[in-house]
Amino acid sequence: MDFDFHPTSSQGITLAAGASVAALFLINRWASSGLDAIPTLGYSNPVLSYIDAYKYYFGNAVGMVHEGYMKYPNSIFKIANPRCWAVIVTGGSLIDELRNAPRESLSMPDGLAEMTHTDYTFGECVRTDTYHSTVLKGVMTRQLAVKFPEMYDEISQAFHDNLTVTDEWKPVHAYMLAMELVARGCHRVFVGLPMCRDPELLKMGIDFATHAVPLIDLMTGSPQFLRPIIGLFKSTKNKDRQRAIKLLGPIVSERFKQEAEYGKDWDRPNDLLTWLMDESQGPEHTVENVAARFLPIQFGAIHTMTMGLVHALYYLASQPEYIKPLREEATRVIAEHGWTKTAMQEMYKIDSFLMESARLNPIGAIMMDRKVVKDFKFSNGIILPKGTMVSVSVNDIHHDSTIYSNALEFDPFRFSRLREGLNADKDKNQWASLAKSYYSFGSGRHACPGRFLAVLELKCIMAYLVMHYDVKAEVDGIRPPNVWAGARCEPSNDANIMLRLRQK
Repeated sequence: MDFDFHPTSSQGITLAAGASVAALFLINRWASSGLDAIPTLGYSNPVLSYIDAYKYYFGNAVGMVHEGYMKYPNSIFKIANPRCWAVIVTGGSLIDELRNAPRESLSMPDGLAEMTHTDYTFGECVRTDTYHSTVLKGVMTRQLAVKFPEMYDEISQAFHDNLTVTDEWKPVHAYMLAMELVARGCHRVFVGLPMCRDPELLKMGIDFATHAVPLIDLMTGSPQFLRPIIGLFKSTKNKDRQRAIKLLGPIVSERFKQEAEYGKDWDRPNDLLTWLMDESQGPEHTVENVAARFLPIQFGAIHTMTMGLVHALYYLASQPEYIKPLREEATRVIAEHGWTKTAMQEMYKIDSFLMESARLNPIGAIMMDRKVVKDFKFSNGIILPKGTMVSVSVNDIHHDSTIYSNALEFDPFRFSRLREGLNADKDKNQWASLAKSYYSFGSGRHACPGRFLAVLELKCIMAYLVMHYDVKAEVDGIRPPNVWAGARCEPSNDANIMLRLRQK
């Protein structure tokens, strides 16, 4: 049977335009990447490469990256994803070259903006003016010892508010508990009392993640030329911004008024909003923009810290034999130092437990994303042209048996053992440090600026948990499996752990 198709003028124009756009995109992928010298995992042909891109996004990205890691050790390879060629560094001195490269060549902020699609999730200003990172790395980190008593007070109150457990075992949704605890601790540092306990503040963060994460995934799985169209219809950045301004704007406005009248000589709250006011300049130094800048910080802190805590809770519940040594350490240290930042620094075992959990469960198969903003040449002669995205195969490095003994096993005190003994360097091998071949917080000058807050808060939560509660898995010894979305790794968000009051 013959089918005759006679398109109308508008249909013909649409088809021709669509075909032209697709052809131009494929030609661009073939001709302008400038990456021919880099070996390819899978197809190099611009058309056939989309087969691998589909497998990467919808199938087994972690397996494909692992294949490249094994095939090209201590080297570089590229793999197709729906957006572009992803260049992946697998180890050795090349990682040092990447992390030490100047921002003028390899840009972490631009790489992060590319991976999180900042222009459509937070707004272009978060990409072009990253002053909030300076706040997190600088004044917030310096203030953690002062702010810790407030953080502890909020975390202990959050346990009380969110748990109604008794002497009998009770199932508790691990992800929701972790999010409540993390959010309350962060918000106490960020905005203080009483705002930190406003349920609308937490709901804003949850709703934002509900909007942003699917949008990021959709953008990640789409060709470059479709992003503006997707953003036009799917981005909620303006709505989210207005919500933050409505919630936090009155607080920021009152502080601007006080500052205008008294300068710095008034009882200024010592929290994130004040620090943002102090650091912001030019067009960012407004009530609306300071209030809106809270969103990316809230998302970055609560979303990632919640995942890290859930991973650790699943290990603790599935291997409850480790509760005793963690509890003994916490009890001893708290008896000596009280609930202080100093006490947290002395909890080597809890630090190691969290660090090992993060080693086995990085946020993705590849991390340390950089965007090439000026042609960059590695020592092996490989040149990355401007516009290239380059990352590190962190998941495989963390699971490499030539780097870590019994690398696939959860060894909770792997790192604390290295800090014990008379001649041990107690400043190395702790979670917030930037140890070689350990990249949960990145590496180099662009390591996570909020990592000291994250480590302090998660250690406080774990210490409080083991001192006051017993924990076990719903099914003895079974840890809920991770969930992979493309190259992104998350803990299960629909599993319970069992809790009861600590039995003396």
